[in-house]
Amino acid sequence: MDATQRGGAPGTLYTIEPDLEALNEEPDRQLDAHGMNPMAVLRLVKEMGGVFRRVILIGCEPGWLGDEDEGGMGLSKAVEGAIEEAVNMVEALILRFAEGKDASTIRRDAEVAKI
Repeated sequence: MDATQRGGAPGTLYTIEPDLEALNEEPDRQLDAHGMNPMAVLRLVKEMGGVFRRVILIGCEPGWLGDEDEGGMGLSKAVEGAIEEAVNMVEALILRFAEGKDASTIRRDAEVAKI
């Protein structure tokens, strides 16, 4: 799970399936370990010989921790509260893949199950 700003309420979880074809585009050679986006990481893995069949990421809408000068480190209460649901989503994805099912309904299934 990683933070991803998509305009939802803090703690909102997203399943994201990146466009793996975009990994064939010219890579940005400037890597920053503190600001690596998922596509930069996946592109680096591919350049090192990694092969992907499918990638699904779990993202979480971040919450405000205060100004950078205040030392806002850690998790906001909303994000901390979403951790268990994110774990449940990952477990449900693993089960769905193990059963050979499509993962596109995982968020709907998670909401129905109220996990």
